[in-house]
Amino acid sequence: MVGTVQFDAEVLQRIKDLLLEDKGSIVIEKILKEEVTDPKSPIYQMDIPTYGGIERSIKPKLKKRAFIKAHKSSKKEGVTGFTEEELTTLKERGKLTSRKVTETEYLAMQEYIKKNPNTTREELAAKWKISDKTPYSAEKDFAKKHGKLNWKIKPGMLGKYKTHVSDNADELLQTFKDNPTVTTGSKIRKLSGLSVKQFSSAMAALKSNKINPDTDKPRFDIPENLVNTIKKIKGGTINQVEDILVKKKIITKDQSKNIFQKPRKAVQEFFEKGKGKGTAFEHAFPRTLINRKIGNKFLFNKDIRNALEVTGTRTSPYLNFTKMRTDNLQRTLVKNFLEDKITLAQYEKGINTLRKQFRDATGGYEIGYIKFDKNKNPTPITKFKKVTLPTGEWGPGTSQKITPFENAKYTANLLRTYLKNPNNPLFNRLGDRIDVSEISYDTVNKYNS
Repeated sequence: MVGTVQFDAEVLQRIKDLLLEDKGSIVIEKILKEEVTDPKSPIYQMDIPTYGGIERSIKPKLKKRAFIKAHKSSKKEGVTGFTEEELTTLKERGKLTSRKVTETEYLAMQEYIKKNPNTTREELAAKWKISDKTPYSAEKDFAKKHGKLNWKIKPGMLGKYKTHVSDNADELLQTFKDNPTVTTGSKIRKLSGLSVKQFSSAMAALKSNKINPDTDKPRFDIPENLVNTIKKIKGGTINQVEDILVKKKIITKDQSKNIFQKPRKAVQEFFEKGKGKGTAFEHAFPRTLINRKIGNKFLFNKDIRNALEVTGTRTSPYLNFTKMRTDNLQRTLVKNFLEDKITLAQYEKGINTLRKQFRDATGGYEIGYIKFDKNKNPTPITKFKKVTLPTGEWGPGTSQKITPFENAKYTANLLRTYLKNPNNPLFNRLGDRIDVSEISYDTVNKYNS
């Protein structure tokens, strides 16, 4: 099987060589950034992937594909995937995506730690030939049923901090230092190459910056000029949409529990589990426009904004993350129209093009949008209503348990569209949040059943 990526063959070969040299994705990205500025480098002035692109797309393809095709503009056709011998070496180092620990192995680990109480997490991982981060995932899967593994924390850690969070926070802090003028969470996360989950935990660690009892000093040495910047960055404290709504006092804690949390948990066994999977609350109206200001004035009054915050449906992360690009393009159209850069007719044509594109890709899913009159007065258009209201004979909570199944057909069609043409610009943002190498017709069938 052949995989295709949007980079030159020389870049792919360089990434492959660095992986074989025992370099991690974050380090590889740093090396590539230096080499593309060197006129003597074979990848001089070429486009390079971020850490996330290496981790979620290129590395899995090198692992699973016999040959990876480069971008059509590349002088060489592509590179070969890892050989069996190379795969064995990489697996022993834990440099590829680690396998999951089975329940039997988890119990065996517990017994081993009881007999060898000084075993560290890293030593445990080495014995079972897994990534040194995998024991964390294993605990998440089995600790509730069997209890924690209770490995010995390395000297100096005292069980206070998770090493991978500290590493990600150090990487994020360096990104802040390298980009002191960047003040938005989305931009700093993209520059750091961290996933959403990694960014959230790293931001939380930087914001709290607790005193390390070993040194009696803060966990991180944050420069004074960055302290306020980090505190103001959104992220690291709120993870779920319902938490944001409760904080804004748009819904109550009881509504959060009954309309968001319980439905999400109730349907999780029927949908894929893992990072970027399960179900997600999809705002019917582009969230990037709900609280949008043009100049110093909001597009909508507070009542309408609050209503739109709870207007939507529960669907898949595949659909949710794909729609982010469409939402951003809508925002650009709105901005250009209100700033008189395009006419009302051009705006309407652009919006209808986006609506049709998403409708065709999903087999009928209708996105929300803004309709303007000739005086530029905005009206939000969406077929969905507030999730706090009942739907027919169903109450709000029950309705949110049903909608994921009703919306599954749209995800199945969307994934078929992706598999037919992964390079479709519609999917430009999907790889930022999900390992697209795992999407297959088996994934489609899960949403068809």
